[in-house]
Amino acid sequence: MRWFRSLGNIVDLIAKWLGYSASVLVPLAAAIVLFEITMRYVFNAPTLWVHETSGFLFAALSLLAGAYCLREDGHVKMDFLYARWSPRVRAIVDILTTPLPVVFCAILLWKGGVHAWLSVKALETSSSAWEPPLWPFKLILPLAALMLSAEVMVKFFRNLAIAIRLGEDKRS
Repeated sequence: MRWFRSLGNIVDLIAKWLGYSASVLVPLAAAIVLFEITMRYVFNAPTLWVHETSGFLFAALSLLAGAYCLREDGHVKMDFLYARWSPRVRAIVDILTTPLPVVFCAILLWKGGVHAWLSVKALETSSSAWEPPLWPFKLILPLAALMLSAEVMVKFFRNLAIAIRLGEDKRS
C-alpha cells in the first residue's frame, strides 16, 4: 500500500496547489468588479467585459477549489452528529456515502467533457458584444471533475484503511 500512499500524497498536493491557485482568483475578481464600479459610477463609462469575466473567474474558482475543499474536509456534513462519532464510524459513514460524489463526478466528467470537447472543436465564443472565448473555461469543468474524482478515491481508500485498521484493534 506504499504506492497508494505516494499516489494519494500526489493527488493531495495537486488539490492543494489548485486550491491555492484558485484563491488568487478572488482578489482578481474583486479588483475587476471594483474597477467596473469605479468606471460606471465615477466616470459614467461602464465596461463590456467585467460582468462576464467576473462570472468566469468565480466559476473557475468554485470548480478548481472543489478537490481542495474535499481534501480539507470543508464540504457540508451533519457536524452535530459526525463530530460525536468515533473515527471508525466516521470512516464507515464516509465509505457508505462515497457513491454520491462518484456519481456526481461521473456526470460532471461525462457531460462536462462532451460540452468542453464541442466547445474546443468549434472554438466557441460568447454571444455577448465582447465575445470572449468560452472553450478555455469549459475545459475547466471536466478537469476539475477529474481532480475531484481522484480526491474522492483517495479519501475512500484512506477511510477504508481506517475502518479496517480500527476494526482489527477492537478484535485484538
